[in-house]
Amino acid sequence: MVATVDMAGGMIGGPAVSSPLGSSLLAASNSNVTFWALAVPVVICAYLIGGIPWALIVGKRVFGIDPREHGSGNLGATNVLRLFGYRAGAATLFLDFAKGILATALARMLFTPALWGEARAGWVTVAAGVASIVGHSYSPYIRFSGGKGVATSAGVLTVLTPLTVPIQLVVLMAVVGVSRIMSLGSLVIAVAYPLLVLWLYPGDRARMVTALALATLVFWRHRSNIVRLAHGEEAKLDFKRVGKVFRQEAEEEDAKGQGANAQSPCEQGTSRQGASGQDAGE
Repeated sequence: MVATVDMAGGMIGGPAVSSPLGSSLLAASNSNVTFWALAVPVVICAYLIGGIPWALIVGKRVFGIDPREHGSGNLGATNVLRLFGYRAGAATLFLDFAKGILATALARMLFTPALWGEARAGWVTVAAGVASIVGHSYSPYIRFSGGKGVATSAGVLTVLTPLTVPIQLVVLMAVVGVSRIMSLGSLVIAVAYPLLVLWLYPGDRARMVTALALATLVFWRHRSNIVRLAHGEEAKLDFKRVGKVFRQEAEEEDAKGQGANAQSPCEQGTSRQGASGQDAGE
């Protein structure tokens, strides 16, 4: 009698025979479904966490002012620092940094190498970190606009590549300390990051891909800054003006308004003479 084998490894019309190959294929299939069913929501959740616009929340909820309409217009800690002062800038920096850590750490906690293997766990953690940075730069809560992503990137790197963080911090402080240009410091550490990963994490493909992706994103988000840097027009950090930029802008607007409304005595006399002549003509 000829028996036909079903997909599970048994036989139709004959005695059931267990097949190790069929069982392993079925288990692998179920494992893949479970993996993607968990991985996709985690990455989406990381994107939504990264999209929280803390600079906008601090500006509007605490000061009643939209940072997008003042200073550089960027939703980042540097613009908040210029507009509202050190405490507001530090709070925004911490919150943007923390959401990068939270999104990446959440993925790492759920996808451990012991459960999913080193490669799978690593790629999900990387994807969640990148998603949080993309969320910061293209937030779904404010019509897919956002900041430059530097502080959130720092939070992600603290989880993914902690060995690079102290070196990048020193480089950033040195560049900004000498130039007083925050965007220049951000671009320099974006260039340095892939090199540091290559040195400190040799052969780690997931981390290298992340480093290149983040460096590319930072440069893309700093396009206008690069143009201003090339023309020598990029704004420098002026610590004497920290927290005063908004007040100075308001004073300048008031001065312009007063200048437009006020007329000199000669102008007023000319206006009166013209009005009198017009009345006489009528």
